[in-house]
Amino acid sequence: MKRSLLSVIAILTLAAACQTTHSEDHADLHSEDSTHNHSDHDFMESNEQQPNSFTSAATASATTDAPLLPKNASAGECFARVLVPAKYQAEQVRLLKSESREIASVIPAKYSWAKKQILVKPESKKIVYVPAQYATVSERVLERPAYTTWKKGRGGLDSVSKSGSGATGEVLCKVEVPARYRTVSKRVLKSKASTKEVVIPAQYKTVTVQELSQDAKVVTKNIPAEYRTITRRKLVKQPYVEWKQVLCQTNATPRTVAKIQSSLKKKGFLNGSVDGVLGNNTLKAVKSFQDSKNLATGGLTLETAKALGVSF
Repeated sequence: MKRSLLSVIAILTLAAACQTTHSEDHADLHSEDSTHNHSDHDFMESNEQQPNSFTSAATASATTDAPLLPKNASAGECFARVLVPAKYQAEQVRLLKSESREIASVIPAKYSWAKKQILVKPESKKIVYVPAQYATVSERVLERPAYTTWKKGRGGLDSVSKSGSGATGEVLCKVEVPARYRTVSKRVLKSKASTKEVVIPAQYKTVTVQELSQDAKVVTKNIPAEYRTITRRKLVKQPYVEWKQVLCQTNATPRTVAKIQSSLKKKGFLNGSVDGVLGNNTLKAVKSFQDSKNLATGGLTLETAKALGVSF
């Protein structure tokens, strides 16, 4: 009878602890979801609303579907209705960061320097007087015509005149004397005086000018859409309440409790001393450890003891 009374008290205590643990888990989930930025709010809204539905479902399941007493229990074993937390799986979601767009930019016109000839004075015509042209020519003028005359020759016999025969031996030859000319210069008309039309060419000068080498144009560039990847928690299994074997003051030995306390202290969850007593300070440390490892809360379960490296 005493043991039954203790079991009922333990059940009521653990049920209250389950409700408190569930409220804390709901607050943690709500706090975590509120850290997402506004752009993810619509995307995550359905997931943020799920903890409330999970709580209701877990509570309903605990009060209706769960058995009132553990099944297949042996003497000396203690059980508690613990809250098994929801299980989540991290998944990556690709979200639109900025939509695709088109950017237009203007490429200015290009100019270059070039040398060009510009007209200074156009072509013109004028009448020019051309004076008469004269030339000096040479001409041979006959001074004396050709004639013939006798001229003393040579080759006669001079000895004839010496002999006293009366022969002189004189030789006369009739020769032709050529005509004699003299050269005279005179000025003769080569071309008469006249007029002519003269073309005066156009006059240009070279200047350096700036001219367009490439027109200005508009260039468009397509900017693709940008995406970012976020990691969110996806619900794999809803939280639920079930009977699990636990350590309690009934079946826990001081040695086993001391091992639990020692492990909690090494892991930084227990601030008090290792005294082998399963008190409130130790149970609070167990609760903090279970929350950090996402273990079932509401009692010191075998799963928790195993995670602490203690068997019983």
